[in-house]
Amino acid sequence: MTVPVDSIDKVTANGNGVADEFSFSPIVIYASTDMTVTKVATDGSETLLTKGTGPTNYSVHVSLYPGTGYVKYPASSGTNLATGESLVMKPVYPLSQTVNLENQGGSYRDILEKMVDRTVRIALQQQEELDRTLKFAVSDPDASVGEVPAKGTRLGKFLYFNATTGAPEVQAGTTDVAVSAFWEAILDDTTLSTSLASMGLSSDMQDFLKTANDASALATLGVSAFAQTVLDDADAAAARATLEVPARNAIINGSMAVWQRGTSFVSPTAGRRYSPLTAGRLTGIRIPNIPSRDREQSNNIAHSLPATARPAVLSLSA
Repeated sequence: MTVPVDSIDKVTANGNGVADEFSFSPIVIYASTDMTVTKVATDGSETLLTKGTGPTNYSVHVSLYPGTGYVKYPASSGTNLATGESLVMKPVYPLSQTVNLENQGGSYRDILEKMVDRTVRIALQQQEELDRTLKFAVSDPDASVGEVPAKGTRLGKFLYFNATTGAPEVQAGTTDVAVSAFWEAILDDTTLSTSLASMGLSSDMQDFLKTANDASALATLGVSAFAQTVLDDADAAAARATLEVPARNAIINGSMAVWQRGTSFVSPTAGRRYSPLTAGRLTGIRIPNIPSRDREQSNNIAHSLPATARPAVLSLSA
């Protein structure tokens, strides 16, 4: 028979919880030991099974060697291959040649053909393994892996490639760091929300920490849009402008008559200085020889003292 170069090099059979016989056709083997069977779990982890008769073993069934057949798993009473699990059946031929052609002996064409076919299958087996190896680009001028460091040198270390030569080297790993149960509960979280909850933060604080920018954070804290326009001012002048605070030496009430909240005098003494009792700091105003009188202002401030001042004499702090 012929052996095409594109022959199947392994067969994967999927479980369904019921089947326990899995065909490996068209793979041809020469003995029941010419095969490996690997069980693949639902999470992708692999377990190399052992040929035998137990509930965790497999058995190989071929009607005539060399030939194809099926694998029975489990070999005896046990748990059938579940849905989502699979078996990977791969031929592994011994790298040997057992046919002895004697000088002037008989020559049987079927024996010669089986010998040649087996040699080709070994080559295909090797090629399948080569296809799963790390390779350099064909254009790489230094396409040589070199020697991997000795076992005693690489134990417990990471393998990496030198930044200059590209040769394989080893590097010690980082020291293990103990993690408390509190941090374990946080590190195994898959989202930011669950991590913040594991930290014991309130829902309001979680919302604040998850805000994307300053404006969102301030809004989460309940700061109004107007207050935000003041908080982002760079200096006092900008803040006063936002708040529309008058500049220094502003004229109050539209005239040079300054009305300071205070109290009424029966007969103020000319030349004496009086200090107001409220904020506004019109201290040290020289009171002219005028009688005291009551005056009603637009903001309903009664009993105010009028004082006429010149801009060069009186200055208000903004």
